[in-house]
Amino acid sequence: RSGLRVALSRRPTGGALPLLYLAAAVALAALLLPSALRPPPDQANASSALSPDAPPEDDPETIIQSLQQAGSRTAGATGEPSTTTTTAAPAESAPTRGQCYGDPPRTGESLYAAPCTPAWQPPPAGNGGSTWRNVGADEVRLGVSHTVGNGAEGVIPEEPSPNESAATRTLRVLQAYFNANYETYGRKIRIVQLPGSSASPVDSKAHAVKADEEYRVFGAYYLYAGFCTEMARRTLITMCNPMPEEYHAQHSPYVWAWMMDYSKVDRMAAEYICKRLAGRNADFAGGVEQGRPRTFGLLYESSEARNAGRNHRYLQRLLEERCGIDAMGFTVDAVDAQSASGRYASAVAQMRAAGVTSIVIQIEVGSAIEAMGAADGSGYSPEWLLFFPYGLDINIIGNLLPPSQMAHAFGMSAWELPARNNQTDCYRAYKSIDPSGTPSDSTCFNFFGPLQQLANGIQQAGPTLTPETFRDGLYRQGHRFYPQPWAIGGGYGPGDHTYMDNMGEIWWSGDAAKPEDGTPGAYMWVDGGRRYREGEIPETETQVFSNGTSVRTE
Repeated sequence: RSGLRVALSRRPTGGALPLLYLAAAVALAALLLPSALRPPPDQANASSALSPDAPPEDDPETIIQSLQQAGSRTAGATGEPSTTTTTAAPAESAPTRGQCYGDPPRTGESLYAAPCTPAWQPPPAGNGGSTWRNVGADEVRLGVSHTVGNGAEGVIPEEPSPNESAATRTLRVLQAYFNANYETYGRKIRIVQLPGSSASPVDSKAHAVKADEEYRVFGAYYLYAGFCTEMARRTLITMCNPMPEEYHAQHSPYVWAWMMDYSKVDRMAAEYICKRLAGRNADFAGGVEQGRPRTFGLLYESSEARNAGRNHRYLQRLLEERCGIDAMGFTVDAVDAQSASGRYASAVAQMRAAGVTSIVIQIEVGSAIEAMGAADGSGYSPEWLLFFPYGLDINIIGNLLPPSQMAHAFGMSAWELPARNNQTDCYRAYKSIDPSGTPSDSTCFNFFGPLQQLANGIQQAGPTLTPETFRDGLYRQGHRFYPQPWAIGGGYGPGDHTYMDNMGEIWWSGDAAKPEDGTPGAYMWVDGGRRYREGEIPETETQVFSNGTSVRTE
């Protein structure tokens, strides 16, 4: 059942939605959101895996529509800046499966790769064989699912196939990368393309059944809670989209996330608002809202199948307790954006009538188009406060939202400060296997991070792979924070089942160049992307709309 929950006792009033944004919302509602002892393949096989006629790198439209091999070597540093590390695994100096990078040494170039581990010397009994559901002696499968892609489904081959899509080719090369560089204890990693993520409880559960019973995956990445809940019931691993902290705790050791959990997001939002915005005027709003004393509104969406019932009440309580803010709050209940059509416009109309100057927006892209479109249509120009909100803080998604409203958008994001495509971890991993090819940007962005975390857990688990050894392996990685201001800091531990643990301050510029393709419209990152952990945000005036860069430098 869809409905509108209102924190204050005001009845919804009607809100007109411009037809242009309604059409865009319907078209984009499902778009987004927004890692035996077997020697590496020999040179002949590596050469045959190259794709000399690979299609060019994705252009932005494609992304929107779809939203060297090495033998055993010893660990060594690469001369990059040293990292600040807490509870990290010790460096290894014994021969390893692939090259090691950095200090302390990591399995891959990525800062988020697992620590290097000595090459496994199999005992006579091998790796223990089938140590858990869908874990074999020779193979372990990892599924990926998203609302973008080429519509393909099935196990990724090890060799190129006729008419291979850019997405399939990229996953095939990444599959070879993980098998060449990660210690997997005699088990080859195979990637499976699952059906596209669905917020429908029926569909997401059916996809989990298929992932388990047909494709025999041990771990998978999926957007919505329905799938992850069913996989946990089946005692299988997921890197899900983030959920509230208590959801991850209730489904331990099965449900993990690459992105920051929603509870931590809300706590950092409260810290930012109380330290930097409360008691000041809404100088970044427009129209009659500009310069008025800030009054806050919270706009959330909720579904057990989508986000495990997340709502505005946690942030509302934090704001009251920490700095005495009485924020007007709305949570729209909806299985999907279409079923909630009109309700976001109604909530925005009520906030305008109540004099709200600053709206925390925690809804998906189609819903955000509706909400901002409704504000646009009524001459309402509040500050839009973004705190890692369902992909809205990604450049290509920001470009889909009404420019006149995005001129007032700022907040915090847990992503890396963006880089040019050829600077990304996925691009470098791909090129180490296929130097003549070019990866699909959308496939890299959506899948490399979660796949790398799954591969990290498999390597760290050791030869007896189970959900418990996977958990213990992730814990052993520790929490790592870096001197590079653009880099994500974080890790896993008891009570912390999501990787990202810090954020940078952002604001939207319609003129800034996107590093992805050079076209205008990008988020600016204050102070070169400087990041803060919980409790670290200073009580100083924000520098949004006056300080920032849209692209990182190495």
